[in-house]
Amino acid sequence: MRFRVSHIQRIKKSRFPRFRMPVPKDLQDRIGKTEIVGSLGTTDPDEAIAKATQLKLEWKQRFRDMRDEIAGERLAAAPQIVDRFIRTIADKQYGDIDGAIHALKRAIAYRLMVSWGPHAYLEYELSQIFGGVPDDDNWFEDAFDEDGDIVPEEARPALVREMLLLHWNPHTFGAGYNAAIRFLQQSRRWGVLRLEVLMAEEFTGTTIGHQGALYEAVAESLVERIMTFRSSQWDERLLEEPAAPSERPTATTSAPVIASVPSEVVASASDWHNVGRRYQSTHTLTAALQRWKESMAPGESAVTETTRSVERFVDLFGDKHVAQITPDDLFDYRDFLTTMPAGISLPAVRASGTTLRDHVERLHAEELKREAEAEKKGVELPTPRRLSPQSVKKDIGGLSAIFSAVLSERWIVTNPADKIPVDGYSKKRKVFPLKPSMMKELFESPLFTGCEGRAGLKRTRVGPYVFQDALYWSFLFGATSGHRLSEVAEALVTDVEEGLGPDGETIVGIFVLDAKNEDSRRVILVHPKLLELGFLDYVRAREKNNATHLFDLPKGGSKKLSEHVNGYLDKMVVDDRRYVFHSLRHEFADRSEVNISVEVSKKIMGHARGRLYGLGAPLHHAAKELEKLDLEFIDWDRLMAAVERAKAK
Repeated sequence: MRFRVSHIQRIKKSRFPRFRMPVPKDLQDRIGKTEIVGSLGTTDPDEAIAKATQLKLEWKQRFRDMRDEIAGERLAAAPQIVDRFIRTIADKQYGDIDGAIHALKRAIAYRLMVSWGPHAYLEYELSQIFGGVPDDDNWFEDAFDEDGDIVPEEARPALVREMLLLHWNPHTFGAGYNAAIRFLQQSRRWGVLRLEVLMAEEFTGTTIGHQGALYEAVAESLVERIMTFRSSQWDERLLEEPAAPSERPTATTSAPVIASVPSEVVASASDWHNVGRRYQSTHTLTAALQRWKESMAPGESAVTETTRSVERFVDLFGDKHVAQITPDDLFDYRDFLTTMPAGISLPAVRASGTTLRDHVERLHAEELKREAEAEKKGVELPTPRRLSPQSVKKDIGGLSAIFSAVLSERWIVTNPADKIPVDGYSKKRKVFPLKPSMMKELFESPLFTGCEGRAGLKRTRVGPYVFQDALYWSFLFGATSGHRLSEVAEALVTDVEEGLGPDGETIVGIFVLDAKNEDSRRVILVHPKLLELGFLDYVRAREKNNATHLFDLPKGGSKKLSEHVNGYLDKMVVDDRRYVFHSLRHEFADRSEVNISVEVSKKIMGHARGRLYGLGAPLHHAAKELEKLDLEFIDWDRLMAAVERAKAK
């Protein structure tokens, strides 16, 4: 007798057929078996089918119930996951729970307030809270406004005032971060905590994911844990009602008051916004452009792009007084740019004796004429080229930067270009630091331990060769100095300098133009381990061959190198858009905070305002600090052996 129903199996040595159903893999540990098997206790086919069908339904329901139980257990475990995470980073990085929670709160509050954007950060003088102005890398391109509305604009002055009052008092230091995180707790925008949840996943070995119920439960538990934590250093009486500056306790020898709160911060929230417009009838947009250049000292490329934005706006609407420019003007400007054909040169338009608006209208008329003729002939024309959404966003962003600059001068009271949406524009993706396991996997890959050949996939396959070129050194510099990729891509052979420190040690630096500030130079310190791998031998070989640049790269070098290194990461480490070469820079920043002083770490990464000009004694301290860096994920002996084998071959 044959049964054609699934889950029914006929056994030769048994009168009765049996029920057989596989257990889903995610439930096998809980059930303790890989399949459900049992006799159906009947020889009647119809009865066997009925019993098997019923058992199948019952087991499916039991599987659903078990998954619900597991999900509930995982959600209930969120507080324990958070506690394990905090204890682990306290033991490994911060020494105690106080230090770990202070660091977490500072990082979250910093992220919330950086999301207001660079100009708001400067306007509210947040460097008094966080100890400096963020590097350009921290903003990403226009990504800062993604979570900027968590703290409403009208609440920001009072928030900054409260944070400063608590921050500058040694008996309440760090408590002010709670005031910022409270807005996150109320908004329940747990996506802000992606990095912290990722760290909890890594440190506890728990699979959490980047979204879903467990992610939200862990994020919420983390915020609740740090918000309810009370530091042993705080004076609880002062936390009940922060004292005004004149009422702050006097400094003590153990915890001196660092500085007084600036008077403008102590002003009420209404005073902050109800400021008068100074000289509003005389300042035009062109004058505002000049003021922006003077106050912000932007780079050459930023000046070129923003000046072009102003010239376009003036050509369309005239050189209006900044106080008279409205959001409607900016929406009209956006709509014009969106429909404007790409590749138009404003100087060429003016040289032809016409205006930008008339020129664009003529081009549109010509497009319509060509489309009509093509339709008659049954020919399909390519879509006319337009400015990309990114270009439109950048153009409006240039005007917004100007308005923000003169807003701080009180020429205007609001930024008319703030939050002008652009269809099709997508924010730059978030970048996560590489995990320790990823760093280990990278430096155990064929690029460093021996590959099959130089080109294409041969670089990813095991073989006898080691090619010390741009790809090889870029990853090593990323791990040991956290450089920007563009810096080494554009470095010259003559930028490499060798000197001796006070103790006779060799110090090597690559002096490069700072990609974020064309008027300054910074130095990439070469870690001693890279010297052991033969970096100076590589440089001398380049000199012998009369090479100009440190690396041979095709046209568009920085972009091509970026494609190359990111392609290698995708193939050999992780194919995830959140992890790119820049992830090494973030990973270096996190790692350097553990072993290296903050000031030196900033200088090594090019964040610090002070620059390192000379070799020898001026760099001696920084070089010594660099040697403290944790590089356990790299097996240097293995890399050295691979280099020696390749040389011998």
